Amino acid sequence: MTAQWNENLILNGKKTSMAFCPPLPFSDSKVIIIEDDDPEVRGFLGCSACFREYIGTWETKDKKFYLSSLEGRYKLSGNSPIFADWVTAILIVPQGEMLGHDMMFNSVFEQDLHIRIEKGIVTKSKTIDNRDAFDGFPSDNRDFEDRMQSFLDKAMGIAPEETFQKTFEGKATKKWWQFWK
Repeated sequence: MTAQWNENLILNGKKTSMAFCPPLPFSDSKVIIIEDDDPEVRGFLGCSACFREYIGTWETKDKKFYLSSLEGRYKLSGNSPIFADWVTAILIVPQGEMLGHDMMFNSVFEQDLHIRIEKGIVTKSKTIDNRDAFDGFPSDNRDFEDRMQSFLDKAMGIAPEETFQKTFEGKATKKWWQFWK
């Protein structure tokens, strides 16, 4: 499978990326579907690096989370961002050098910044240092999900049966990799 293009994130005024795709507010009239024959969408149609057929640019500003722009299958009308009050999630912002990866968003970087969003409000952030936990991590792709879960459990100091979000007061019911399926 081809590695997927990340969503863009403007964090503290600087452009970066995040390994998470928040849902789009399709019921909002500012989200416009672009027709297949439009030149803006052609590069996204059938692109194995972007199965969702769009890339969003998101922003955290004054402890709030916004959808700022869309390119590809969708676009935003007007110039003002949409306050993302429909989003409750943990954003993962990779930082530093890449230590290993598979072909989705499952890359391991030296550090990950986890940003907790609840109904569009930034409630908490935490930096995870992956370097020690990654030491000795196998480099082949067999059983990647199990190995990655073990790596994350070790990095976050949690037991294997606990979930990815346990670092944020145990509100999760999914493993880390299920957020991208």
